[in-house]
Amino acid sequence: MSTAIIRRSKINVRRLVADLVGMYSDDIFDVVLSELVANSLDAKATLIDVQWDQSERVLSIKDNGTGMSERQFDEYHDFAVELKRRGSGIGFAGLGAKLSFDIASKVLTSTRRGTVERGSKWGWDEEGGLSWIVTDSPRLDREGTYVEIHLDENYDTTRIDRQRIARSLKRSYLPLFLEDFLNVYATVGIYSSDLRFRVDGQLLEPGHSERALRFSDQSKFEVKRGRKSVGLGVIGVIDGDDNPLGIPYGVLLCTYGKVIKPELFGLPTGVLGNNLFGIYEIPELSDYLTTNKADLRDKRGRGRPLGKILDLVKDQLRGYLESQGVTLSDRKRGALSARIERELRSIVDQLPELRDFGTNRLREPALKEDELGDIKASLAAGNTDQADSDGESGAASGSGDGVTSKDTAYDATEDGTTQTRPRRARRSRGPQVAFEDSPTRPEISWVDGDVITINSGHSAYSNRISGDPARLTYCMFAIAVAIEKAGLVNPDEGMSYVDTFLSAWGNP
Repeated sequence: MSTAIIRRSKINVRRLVADLVGMYSDDIFDVVLSELVANSLDAKATLIDVQWDQSERVLSIKDNGTGMSERQFDEYHDFAVELKRRGSGIGFAGLGAKLSFDIASKVLTSTRRGTVERGSKWGWDEEGGLSWIVTDSPRLDREGTYVEIHLDENYDTTRIDRQRIARSLKRSYLPLFLEDFLNVYATVGIYSSDLRFRVDGQLLEPGHSERALRFSDQSKFEVKRGRKSVGLGVIGVIDGDDNPLGIPYGVLLCTYGKVIKPELFGLPTGVLGNNLFGIYEIPELSDYLTTNKADLRDKRGRGRPLGKILDLVKDQLRGYLESQGVTLSDRKRGALSARIERELRSIVDQLPELRDFGTNRLREPALKEDELGDIKASLAAGNTDQADSDGESGAASGSGDGVTSKDTAYDATEDGTTQTRPRRARRSRGPQVAFEDSPTRPEISWVDGDVITINSGHSAYSNRISGDPARLTYCMFAIAVAIEKAGLVNPDEGMSYVDTFLSAWGNP
């Protein structure tokens, strides 16, 4: 048995893990589960077996994929390894296991490729640093990987059970539980149509999207760029008020079966309300995943190919909404939108509800290896750009995410150390603001996705406002009303959210 000590100081590793975990908004248990499954999918597994032992506080995942090569096994334990290799799928090098150390005491791993098996025991050592040792006890009788996460005593496991795990898997990988999407994956050679998940011995059988999601008025769309098919979409209206999986309404953008985020592209849902639901699988989106896989960034610079892909989805969503009788008005942005968004940024820290909008992450972890070989984590602030002269935020056309970025760069410094740095990024913080001239709508404002729309056609706006200060005050009031009406807040007793919002604006 040989021993390999990861070159990290005990303080920097803990901070690094915390910074990585900070990129995610979901519970860390669900994040770890999702990331481990991503690695199994990249390994072309056809069976992913998840076990939860409540008494031992152990989560284990076993797959029948291709297993890890010697290089992959080393990268699995290396925090300094590049987190994403373009075109390699949706997994990152051991990210799930690394993230687990926010709540885990140790991780046991075994992987077999061909006749060669490798194993490790990885955990906190007596000095408080992370180390791993090679183990030679066999755990697999065929190719695949087995990972066992031992949760520490500080993490509350009382709500973890088979139902919770199954629900978490479906929220993260919904298309992989739908027969029609599985058949498409098999046709194009991404996954086998026999791909299955098993949780605590129970097989989770896939269903057809129309039945599984309780769809009515379902429409299927092929996403085509020219003559080339680049994706598949299905949009429908969920029958009744019960969302079967508790997934946010809108169109789920997915790649390789991984749910990235729901999107409405700023389009109103009208009478369909929260019952509008859709899934779009576009493999090319894997090239644009952010580190936490919860958003997309155009990484190819000028030309904005990401925006062109998403415009295809937006056009199909627009057509579906019109076919359902939803009246679509063009939303406009301008100098006033940019000014309002700057005002919102000044008060966002006082109002957590504004941070819940999906375009607000300002900082990324940057990893730096110092002269002693320690990995230090720092948060590199992204640029919060002011709007262009036309009021646009600089986002990729049609993406609605307000974010553009290059790949992470890995540079050698003058003293020979290695530093990772996120390249130039543009982000918005808090909601986007747009205007819509809809004189027949009684609302002064409303929320759709990450966009707060102010009705510039309302009589209270068009007939009673004169002068820029009055217009700004009205708009900020309308935003507070829209957020409260959208059910995004639970105001304190005796205090409306409008009061709270305007007080924060008056004292930024």
